[in-house]
Amino acid sequence: MEPLPPPHEKPRRRSIAEDEFRPLLIGQAGEFVQLANGILESPPERWTQRQVDHLYRSTSELETFLDFFGCKQNRTFHRTRELVALIRWLSRAMGGLVHLDRGMASTKIPNQGWGNEELQPRVQRAALFLGESICKCTQALREEWVERKLMWQDGALRVDSLVSGHTHVLLAPDLGEQDEAEGPGVSSAARFSGRYLRLFESWAQEATQPCKGLEGLRSFVNRFASEGIARHFEARIHNLESDYDSLVAGTSQEAENGDLLLLRGSTSLSLLLSESVTSLSHLYERHAGPGASPHERDLFGSCIDEEQLLSIIANDGVVLIWETLKTGEKMAQGLVDKLTERASATLELPTGLTLHARPLALVAQVVAHFGTPVEMEMEGSRTNAGSIMQLLVLAGSKPDCREVTFHGDRQVLKDLSRLFQAGLGESGMDRIPQELSYLL
Repeated sequence: MEPLPPPHEKPRRRSIAEDEFRPLLIGQAGEFVQLANGILESPPERWTQRQVDHLYRSTSELETFLDFFGCKQNRTFHRTRELVALIRWLSRAMGGLVHLDRGMASTKIPNQGWGNEELQPRVQRAALFLGESICKCTQALREEWVERKLMWQDGALRVDSLVSGHTHVLLAPDLGEQDEAEGPGVSSAARFSGRYLRLFESWAQEATQPCKGLEGLRSFVNRFASEGIARHFEARIHNLESDYDSLVAGTSQEAENGDLLLLRGSTSLSLLLSESVTSLSHLYERHAGPGASPHERDLFGSCIDEEQLLSIIANDGVVLIWETLKTGEKMAQGLVDKLTERASATLELPTGLTLHARPLALVAQVVAHFGTPVEMEMEGSRTNAGSIMQLLVLAGSKPDCREVTFHGDRQVLKDLSRLFQAGLGESGMDRIPQELSYLL
Protein backbone atom coordinates (compact mmCIF):
# COMPACT_ATOMS: atom_id res chain seq x y z
CA MET A 1 0.00 0.00 0.00
CA GLU A 2 1.35 3.44 -0.92
CA PRO A 3 2.05 5.49 2.23
CA LEU A 4 -0.04 8.59 2.88
CA PRO A 5 1.70 11.91 2.19
CA PRO A 6 2.85 13.90 5.22
CA PRO A 7 0.09 16.20 6.62
CA HIS A 8 1.81 19.34 5.34
CA GLU A 9 1.89 18.08 1.75
CA LYS A 10 -1.01 18.60 -0.62
CA PRO A 11 -2.47 15.46 -2.26
CA ARG A 12 -0.94 14.78 -5.64
CA ARG A 13 -3.27 15.51 -8.58
CA ARG A 14 -2.96 14.03 -12.04
CA SER A 15 -3.44 16.26 -15.06
CA ILE A 16 -6.21 15.15 -17.38
CA ALA A 17 -6.28 15.75 -21.14
CA GLU A 18 -9.21 17.75 -22.49
CA ASP A 19 -10.22 14.90 -24.80
CA GLU A 20 -10.30 12.61 -21.78
CA PHE A 21 -12.39 15.13 -19.84
CA ARG A 22 -15.06 15.71 -22.50
CA PRO A 23 -16.90 12.37 -22.14
CA LEU A 24 -16.85 12.76 -18.35
CA LEU A 25 -18.47 16.19 -18.64
CA ILE A 26 -21.08 14.96 -21.15
CA GLY A 27 -22.02 12.11 -18.80
CA GLN A 28 -22.24 14.40 -15.77
CA ALA A 29 -24.30 17.03 -17.58
CA GLY A 30 -26.88 14.70 -19.12
CA GLU A 31 -29.73 15.59 -16.79
CA PHE A 32 -28.91 19.31 -16.87
CA VAL A 33 -28.90 19.40 -20.69
CA GLN A 34 -32.31 17.78 -20.89
CA LEU A 35 -33.63 20.07 -18.16
CA ALA A 36 -32.26 23.07 -20.08
CA ASN A 37 -34.05 21.84 -23.22
CA GLY A 38 -37.28 21.67 -21.24
CA ILE A 39 -36.72 25.18 -19.93
CA LEU A 40 -36.09 26.64 -23.37
CA GLU A 41 -39.20 25.14 -24.96
CA SER A 42 -41.58 27.33 -22.93
CA PRO A 43 -41.57 31.01 -21.83
CA PRO A 44 -40.44 31.79 -18.25
CA GLU A 45 -43.94 32.77 -17.10
CA ARG A 46 -44.97 29.13 -17.62
CA TRP A 47 -42.13 27.58 -15.63
CA THR A 48 -43.13 25.73 -12.48
CA GLN A 49 -41.61 26.09 -9.04
CA ARG A 50 -40.30 22.56 -9.25
CA GLN A 51 -38.65 23.21 -12.63
CA VAL A 52 -36.70 26.19 -11.32
CA ASP A 53 -35.68 24.41 -8.11
CA HIS A 54 -34.54 21.38 -10.10
CA LEU A 55 -32.50 23.62 -12.39
CA TYR A 56 -30.73 25.12 -9.37
CA ARG A 57 -29.89 21.70 -7.93
CA SER A 58 -28.66 20.43 -11.29
CA THR A 59 -26.41 23.43 -11.95
CA SER A 60 -25.08 23.28 -8.37
CA GLU A 61 -23.91 19.70 -8.96
CA LEU A 62 -22.51 20.57 -12.38
CA GLU A 63 -20.58 23.61 -11.11
CA THR A 64 -19.09 21.51 -8.30
CA PHE A 65 -18.03 18.93 -10.89
CA LEU A 66 -16.42 21.59 -13.10
CA ASP A 67 -14.58 23.11 -10.14
CA PHE A 68 -13.29 19.69 -9.08
CA PHE A 69 -11.60 19.34 -12.46
CA GLY A 70 -10.17 22.89 -12.34
CA CYS A 71 -12.31 24.38 -15.12
CA LYS A 72 -12.23 27.81 -13.50
CA GLN A 73 -8.53 28.04 -14.39
CA ASN A 74 -8.76 26.28 -17.76
CA ARG A 75 -8.79 28.32 -20.98
CA THR A 76 -11.02 25.88 -22.87
CA PHE A 77 -13.72 25.26 -20.27
CA HIS A 78 -13.64 28.48 -18.23
CA ARG A 79 -16.60 30.06 -20.06
CA THR A 80 -18.56 26.84 -19.70
CA ARG A 81 -18.06 26.93 -15.95
CA GLU A 82 -18.97 30.64 -15.71
CA LEU A 83 -22.20 30.22 -17.65
CA VAL A 84 -23.24 27.28 -15.48
CA ALA A 85 -22.56 29.43 -12.38
CA LEU A 86 -24.67 32.29 -13.76
CA ILE A 87 -27.59 29.93 -14.42
CA ARG A 88 -27.19 28.43 -10.96
CA TRP A 89 -27.56 31.70 -9.04
CA LEU A 90 -30.17 33.18 -11.34
CA SER A 91 -32.32 30.06 -10.87
CA ARG A 92 -31.89 30.15 -7.09
CA ALA A 93 -33.00 33.79 -6.99
CA MET A 94 -35.90 33.14 -9.36
CA GLY A 95 -36.97 30.12 -7.31
CA GLY A 96 -37.54 32.29 -4.24
CA LEU A 97 -39.62 34.79 -6.22
CA VAL A 98 -41.70 32.07 -7.89
CA HIS A 99 -42.27 30.50 -4.48
CA LEU A 100 -43.46 33.87 -3.14
CA ASP A 101 -45.76 34.42 -6.12
CA ARG A 102 -47.31 30.96 -5.88
CA GLY A 103 -47.69 31.24 -2.11
CA MET A 104 -49.47 34.60 -2.06
CA ALA A 105 -52.86 32.94 -2.33
CA SER A 106 -52.37 31.09 0.96
CA THR A 107 -50.19 33.58 2.85
CA LYS A 108 -52.00 36.19 4.91
CA ILE A 109 -50.20 39.46 5.64
CA PRO A 110 -51.23 42.66 7.48
CA ASN A 111 -52.12 44.49 4.24
CA GLN A 112 -53.46 41.94 1.79
CA GLY A 113 -54.53 44.58 -0.73
CA TRP A 114 -51.01 45.99 -0.94
CA GLY A 115 -49.67 42.47 -1.30
CA ASN A 116 -51.94 41.69 -4.26
CA GLU A 117 -51.69 45.06 -6.00
CA GLU A 118 -48.07 46.07 -5.34
CA LEU A 119 -45.92 43.24 -3.99
CA GLN A 120 -47.03 40.41 -6.26
CA PRO A 121 -46.79 42.32 -9.60
CA ARG A 122 -43.28 43.56 -8.75
CA VAL A 123 -42.19 40.06 -7.83
CA GLN A 124 -43.65 38.66 -11.04
CA ARG A 125 -41.80 41.25 -13.17
CA ALA A 126 -38.53 40.54 -11.39
CA ALA A 127 -38.96 36.78 -11.77
CA LEU A 128 -39.70 37.20 -15.48
CA PHE A 129 -36.48 39.18 -16.00
CA LEU A 130 -34.47 36.50 -14.20
CA GLY A 131 -36.12 33.83 -16.34
CA GLU A 132 -35.25 35.68 -19.53
CA SER A 133 -31.66 36.03 -18.29
CA ILE A 134 -31.55 32.28 -17.61
CA CYS A 135 -32.66 31.68 -21.22
CA LYS A 136 -29.89 33.94 -22.57
CA CYS A 137 -27.27 32.19 -20.42
CA THR A 138 -28.57 28.76 -21.40
CA GLN A 139 -28.52 29.59 -25.12
CA ALA A 140 -24.99 30.96 -24.77
CA LEU A 141 -23.96 27.81 -22.92
CA ARG A 142 -25.41 25.61 -25.67
CA GLU A 143 -23.37 27.51 -28.27
CA GLU A 144 -20.27 27.25 -26.09
CA TRP A 145 -20.93 23.55 -25.59
CA VAL A 146 -20.93 22.84 -29.32
CA GLU A 147 -17.87 25.05 -29.90
CA ARG A 148 -15.97 23.03 -27.29
CA LYS A 149 -16.77 19.83 -29.19
CA LEU A 150 -19.28 18.62 -26.61
CA MET A 151 -22.45 16.82 -27.65
CA TRP A 152 -25.61 18.69 -26.63
CA GLN A 153 -28.13 15.87 -26.30
CA ASP A 154 -31.66 16.01 -27.65
CA GLY A 155 -34.71 15.36 -25.49
CA ALA A 156 -36.30 17.49 -22.82
CA LEU A 157 -36.87 16.75 -19.15
CA ARG A 158 -40.19 18.31 -18.16
CA VAL A 159 -40.72 18.64 -14.43
CA ASP A 160 -44.40 19.02 -13.69
CA SER A 161 -45.73 20.96 -10.74
CA LEU A 162 -45.95 19.09 -7.45
CA VAL A 163 -49.58 20.15 -6.97
CA SER A 164 -51.96 20.62 -9.88
CA GLY A 165 -53.90 23.86 -10.08
CA HIS A 166 -53.75 26.50 -7.36
CA THR A 167 -55.80 24.86 -4.62
CA HIS A 168 -54.10 24.94 -1.23
CA VAL A 169 -54.87 21.80 0.76
CA LEU A 170 -53.99 20.91 4.34
CA LEU A 171 -54.41 17.94 6.65
CA ALA A 172 -56.94 18.38 9.44
CA PRO A 173 -55.49 20.53 12.28
CA ASP A 174 -56.57 18.06 14.97
CA LEU A 175 -53.46 17.90 17.16
CA GLY A 176 -54.53 20.74 19.41
CA GLU A 177 -52.52 23.60 20.81
CA GLN A 178 -49.02 22.92 22.05
CA ASP A 179 -48.35 23.32 25.73
CA GLU A 180 -46.75 26.57 26.76
CA ALA A 181 -44.03 25.94 29.28
CA GLU A 182 -42.68 29.45 29.53
CA GLY A 183 -41.24 30.54 32.82
CA PRO A 184 -41.38 34.03 34.25
CA GLY A 185 -40.45 36.79 31.85
CA VAL A 186 -41.56 38.09 28.50
CA SER A 187 -43.81 35.75 26.49
CA SER A 188 -42.54 34.24 23.24
CA ALA A 189 -45.27 36.07 21.32
CA ALA A 190 -44.20 39.43 22.77
CA ARG A 191 -40.55 38.62 22.08
CA PHE A 192 -41.33 37.75 18.46
CA SER A 193 -43.28 41.00 18.00
CA GLY A 194 -40.45 43.02 19.55
CA ARG A 195 -37.81 41.38 17.35
CA TYR A 196 -40.02 42.05 14.31
CA LEU A 197 -40.01 45.74 15.22
CA ARG A 198 -36.24 45.80 15.75
CA LEU A 199 -35.68 44.19 12.35
CA PHE A 200 -37.92 46.74 10.65
CA GLU A 201 -36.23 49.65 12.43
CA SER A 202 -32.73 48.45 11.50
CA TRP A 203 -33.14 49.68 7.89
CA ALA A 204 -31.14 52.83 7.11
CA GLN A 205 -33.36 55.64 5.84
CA GLU A 206 -31.54 55.68 2.49
CA ALA A 207 -32.23 51.95 2.08
CA THR A 208 -35.99 52.56 2.13
CA GLN A 209 -36.02 54.83 -0.95
CA PRO A 210 -36.19 53.49 -4.54
CA CYS A 211 -33.05 54.08 -6.57
CA LYS A 212 -32.50 54.75 -10.32
CA GLY A 213 -29.56 55.01 -12.68
CA LEU A 214 -26.64 52.62 -13.02
CA GLU A 215 -24.20 54.56 -10.83
CA GLY A 216 -26.80 55.20 -8.15
CA LEU A 217 -27.76 51.51 -8.13
CA ARG A 218 -24.12 50.44 -7.89
CA SER A 219 -23.64 52.72 -4.89
CA PHE A 220 -26.86 51.50 -3.25
CA VAL A 221 -25.96 47.82 -3.66
CA ASN A 222 -22.43 48.40 -2.40
CA ARG A 223 -23.73 50.14 0.75
CA PHE A 224 -26.83 48.11 1.56
CA ALA A 225 -26.78 44.83 -0.38
CA SER A 226 -23.25 43.50 -0.60
CA GLU A 227 -23.16 39.73 -0.22
CA GLY A 228 -22.01 40.00 3.41
CA ILE A 229 -24.79 42.43 4.36
CA ALA A 230 -27.39 40.41 2.45
CA ARG A 231 -26.41 37.19 4.24
CA HIS A 232 -26.57 38.96 7.61
CA PHE A 233 -30.12 40.19 7.07
CA GLU A 234 -31.24 36.89 5.59
CA ALA A 235 -30.01 35.15 8.75
CA ARG A 236 -31.87 37.63 10.96
CA ILE A 237 -35.14 37.12 9.08
CA HIS A 238 -34.66 33.35 9.03
CA ASN A 239 -34.05 33.28 12.80
CA LEU A 240 -37.16 35.39 13.38
CA GLU A 241 -39.30 32.98 11.35
CA SER A 242 -37.74 29.96 13.10
CA ASP A 243 -38.45 31.43 16.53
CA TYR A 244 -42.10 31.87 15.60
CA ASP A 245 -42.43 28.31 14.32
CA SER A 246 -40.66 26.87 17.38
CA LEU A 247 -42.11 29.01 20.17
CA VAL A 248 -45.32 30.70 19.01
CA ALA A 249 -47.02 28.49 16.43
CA GLY A 250 -49.80 26.38 17.90
CA THR A 251 -49.87 28.15 21.27
CA SER A 252 -52.86 29.67 22.98
CA GLN A 253 -51.37 33.12 22.44
CA GLU A 254 -51.43 32.54 18.70
CA ALA A 255 -55.05 31.42 18.92
CA GLU A 256 -55.98 34.50 20.97
CA ASN A 257 -54.06 36.99 18.80
CA GLY A 258 -54.80 36.54 15.11
CA ASP A 259 -52.38 39.36 14.23
CA LEU A 260 -49.47 37.05 15.04
CA LEU A 261 -50.19 34.89 11.99
CA LEU A 262 -50.26 38.00 9.80
CA LEU A 263 -46.82 39.03 11.08
CA ARG A 264 -45.62 35.48 10.42
CA GLY A 265 -46.85 35.88 6.84
CA SER A 266 -44.96 39.12 6.18
CA THR A 267 -41.85 37.58 7.79
CA SER A 268 -42.09 34.57 5.47
CA LEU A 269 -42.44 36.71 2.34
CA SER A 270 -39.54 38.92 3.50
CA LEU A 271 -37.37 35.83 3.89
CA LEU A 272 -38.06 34.69 0.31
CA LEU A 273 -37.17 38.15 -0.97
CA SER A 274 -34.03 38.17 1.15
CA GLU A 275 -32.91 34.79 -0.16
CA SER A 276 -33.18 36.13 -3.71
CA VAL A 277 -31.22 39.26 -2.80
CA THR A 278 -28.42 37.13 -1.33
CA SER A 279 -28.24 34.95 -4.44
CA LEU A 280 -28.12 37.91 -6.81
CA SER A 281 -25.59 39.78 -4.66
CA HIS A 282 -23.38 36.69 -4.71
CA LEU A 283 -23.75 36.42 -8.50
CA TYR A 284 -23.01 40.12 -9.06
CA GLU A 285 -19.94 40.31 -6.80
CA ARG A 286 -18.38 37.11 -8.14
CA HIS A 287 -19.03 37.70 -11.85
CA ALA A 288 -19.31 41.48 -12.35
CA GLY A 289 -17.80 43.09 -9.26
CA PRO A 290 -14.29 44.53 -8.78
CA GLY A 291 -12.87 41.07 -8.10
CA ALA A 292 -14.11 39.61 -11.39
CA SER A 293 -11.77 39.38 -14.36
CA PRO A 294 -12.42 41.45 -17.53
CA HIS A 295 -13.57 38.40 -19.51
CA GLU A 296 -15.91 37.38 -16.65
CA ARG A 297 -17.47 40.84 -16.67
CA ASP A 298 -17.78 40.74 -20.47
CA LEU A 299 -19.56 37.38 -20.30
CA PHE A 300 -21.88 38.68 -17.57
CA GLY A 301 -22.71 41.77 -19.64
CA SER A 302 -23.48 39.71 -22.75
CA CYS A 303 -26.18 37.71 -20.93
CA ILE A 304 -27.50 39.95 -18.14
CA ASP A 305 -28.60 43.60 -18.08
CA GLU A 306 -26.56 45.00 -15.18
CA GLU A 307 -28.83 47.96 -14.43
CA GLN A 308 -31.95 45.80 -14.38
CA LEU A 309 -30.30 43.20 -12.15
CA LEU A 310 -29.14 45.87 -9.69
CA SER A 311 -32.63 47.40 -9.69
CA ILE A 312 -34.06 44.03 -8.66
CA ILE A 313 -31.51 43.72 -5.83
CA ALA A 314 -32.16 47.27 -4.62
CA ASN A 315 -35.76 48.17 -5.40
CA ASP A 316 -37.44 44.76 -5.65
CA GLY A 317 -35.23 43.37 -2.92
CA VAL A 318 -33.93 45.62 -0.14
CA VAL A 319 -36.62 48.32 -0.43
CA LEU A 320 -39.42 45.82 -0.99
CA ILE A 321 -38.43 43.80 2.09
CA TRP A 322 -38.69 46.97 4.16
CA GLU A 323 -42.08 47.81 2.62
CA THR A 324 -43.29 44.27 3.38
CA LEU A 325 -42.18 44.51 7.01
CA LYS A 326 -43.71 47.99 7.26
CA THR A 327 -47.18 46.56 6.65
CA GLY A 328 -46.90 44.92 10.08
CA GLU A 329 -45.18 47.73 12.02
CA LYS A 330 -48.26 49.07 13.82
CA MET A 331 -49.58 45.55 14.35
CA ALA A 332 -46.32 44.44 15.97
CA GLN A 333 -46.25 47.51 18.21
CA GLY A 334 -49.85 46.84 19.24
CA LEU A 335 -48.98 43.27 20.19
CA VAL A 336 -45.97 44.41 22.22
CA ASP A 337 -48.18 46.87 24.10
CA LYS A 338 -50.85 44.23 24.65
CA LEU A 339 -48.59 41.33 25.65
CA THR A 340 -46.16 43.19 27.91
CA GLU A 341 -46.54 45.20 31.09
CA ARG A 342 -45.08 48.59 30.23
CA ALA A 343 -43.31 50.54 32.96
CA SER A 344 -40.45 52.96 33.63
CA ALA A 345 -37.54 52.67 36.04
CA THR A 346 -35.06 55.38 37.03
CA LEU A 347 -31.66 54.04 38.13
CA GLU A 348 -28.64 55.77 39.64
CA LEU A 349 -25.17 55.07 38.31
CA PRO A 350 -22.94 53.57 41.03
CA THR A 351 -20.33 55.95 42.41
CA GLY A 352 -17.24 56.20 40.23
CA LEU A 353 -18.81 54.39 37.30
CA THR A 354 -19.28 55.86 33.83
CA LEU A 355 -21.32 54.47 30.96
CA HIS A 356 -18.67 53.34 28.49
CA ALA A 357 -18.67 50.45 26.02
CA ARG A 358 -18.39 47.50 28.44
CA PRO A 359 -21.33 48.28 30.78
CA LEU A 360 -23.46 49.51 27.88
CA ALA A 361 -22.84 46.22 26.08
CA LEU A 362 -24.32 44.41 29.10
CA VAL A 363 -27.36 46.71 29.01
CA ALA A 364 -27.87 45.86 25.33
CA GLN A 365 -27.45 42.14 26.12
CA VAL A 366 -30.21 42.26 28.73
CA VAL A 367 -32.56 43.96 26.27
CA ALA A 368 -31.66 41.52 23.49
CA HIS A 369 -32.28 38.55 25.81
CA PHE A 370 -35.94 39.51 26.25
CA GLY A 371 -36.44 40.83 22.72
CA THR A 372 -39.03 43.52 23.44
CA PRO A 373 -38.43 47.25 22.80
CA VAL A 374 -36.75 49.20 25.62
CA GLU A 375 -35.64 52.82 25.54
CA MET A 376 -32.92 54.43 27.65
CA GLU A 377 -33.40 58.07 28.62
CA MET A 378 -30.75 60.53 29.80
CA GLU A 379 -31.63 64.18 30.50
CA GLY A 380 -34.71 64.02 28.31
CA SER A 381 -33.08 62.27 25.33
CA ARG A 382 -34.13 58.71 24.49
CA THR A 383 -32.62 55.96 22.40
CA ASN A 384 -33.03 52.26 21.64
CA ALA A 385 -31.48 50.36 24.57
CA GLY A 386 -30.97 47.29 22.39
CA SER A 387 -28.45 49.06 20.13
CA ILE A 388 -24.93 49.36 21.52
CA MET A 389 -24.08 52.05 18.96
CA GLN A 390 -27.06 54.19 19.88
CA LEU A 391 -26.32 53.74 23.59
CA LEU A 392 -22.73 54.86 23.07
CA VAL A 393 -23.87 57.98 21.21
CA LEU A 394 -26.39 58.94 23.90
CA ALA A 395 -24.08 58.24 26.85
CA GLY A 396 -21.21 60.05 25.13
CA SER A 397 -23.37 63.15 24.69
CA LYS A 398 -24.32 63.18 28.42
CA PRO A 399 -21.01 62.56 30.21
CA ASP A 400 -22.10 64.19 33.48
CA CYS A 401 -25.52 62.53 33.72
CA ARG A 402 -25.75 60.20 36.75
CA GLU A 403 -29.40 59.18 36.40
CA VAL A 404 -30.75 56.83 33.74
CA THR A 405 -34.40 56.01 33.04
CA PHE A 406 -35.50 52.90 31.16
CA HIS A 407 -38.91 52.50 29.51
CA GLY A 408 -40.13 49.04 28.58
CA ASP A 409 -41.54 45.77 29.84
CA ARG A 410 -41.46 45.40 33.62
CA GLN A 411 -39.61 42.06 33.43
CA VAL A 412 -36.77 43.62 31.44
CA LEU A 413 -36.56 46.57 33.81
CA LYS A 414 -36.18 44.18 36.76
CA ASP A 415 -33.08 42.66 35.21
CA LEU A 416 -31.67 46.06 34.28
CA SER A 417 -32.14 47.11 37.91
CA ARG A 418 -30.27 43.96 39.04
CA LEU A 419 -27.48 44.82 36.60
CA PHE A 420 -27.11 48.33 38.04
CA GLN A 421 -27.15 46.97 41.59
CA ALA A 422 -24.32 44.62 40.61
CA GLY A 423 -22.23 47.56 39.43
CA LEU A 424 -22.82 46.89 35.72
CA GLY A 425 -20.08 44.27 35.82
CA GLU A 426 -17.37 46.86 36.55
CA SER A 427 -16.64 45.36 39.98
CA GLY A 428 -16.20 41.90 38.50
CA MET A 429 -18.59 39.56 36.74
CA ASP A 430 -18.64 37.35 39.84
CA ARG A 431 -21.02 39.90 41.36
CA ILE A 432 -23.59 39.28 38.63
CA PRO A 433 -26.61 37.59 40.30
CA GLN A 434 -27.94 34.20 39.26
CA GLU A 435 -30.95 35.80 37.55
CA LEU A 436 -28.52 37.37 35.04
CA SER A 437 -26.54 34.21 34.37
CA TYR A 438 -27.39 34.53 30.67
CA LEU A 439 -24.84 37.39 30.56
CA LEU A 440 -21.97 35.15 31.60
